[in-house]
Amino acid sequence: MKHSVVFAFILVSLISVSGIGQTPPDSDPVILSAAEFSISAEDEAAGIDGTVKIAVEISKGGDVEQASVYVGPEWPCSADLDKRVDAVMRNIEKAVRQYKFSPAISNGKPVSSRIGLSIKIGRSARSGSTNEPGAAGENKAKLISGGVVNGKAISLPRPEYPAAARSTRASGTVGVQILIGEDGSVIRAQAISGLPVLQFASRTAACSAKFSPTKLAGQPVKVSGVIMYNFAP
Repeated sequence: MKHSVVFAFILVSLISVSGIGQTPPDSDPVILSAAEFSISAEDEAAGIDGTVKIAVEISKGGDVEQASVYVGPEWPCSADLDKRVDAVMRNIEKAVRQYKFSPAISNGKPVSSRIGLSIKIGRSARSGSTNEPGAAGENKAKLISGGVVNGKAISLPRPEYPAAARSTRASGTVGVQILIGEDGSVIRAQAISGLPVLQFASRTAACSAKFSPTKLAGQPVKVSGVIMYNFAP
């Protein structure tokens, strides 16, 4: 019996020792610390809202080397908030640069990496609502989805080609999510895809679009949809 116990002990010891030199599995970076971010009460009252997406470059030491917003918030078409929205985005980037991560692991070693983060702001941060413009405060029984609505517009102005985009010959497609009011005008808008340098101009154009009113059971309703713009240098 003693020999059996000794053999079992030796076997367990060998298994334990053999695991010491094993290469740790590959893994993605994980947030270790992140300061809370919130917009000002004034910005929230003005209607700046939604989910902001940030591209984050992380060093092999777990520090943030770069943070760039690639999807900004949404805000009312009736308000001239471009400068305030830009300030909100820059503040979000500044906050994310203070995050600390455990680095990504590849072949047993820490490596630099690039990930995307989403941060809800305004009413969406409290309500957990989706990206749909106005969703945090709309009566969802009176809101329908229209998908891509380019072909449904009775007036669809083209966006201006920004000077900053012209200098780099930026091109591509930009998607703008919109909320259309009962009268067919665009109430709120958010650029959700495409090059950031083209997004503000696309959103401005989307706010100027006009649609025929949509009715459901004889009653006018709000419609959420997406306008797609194609840019060529």
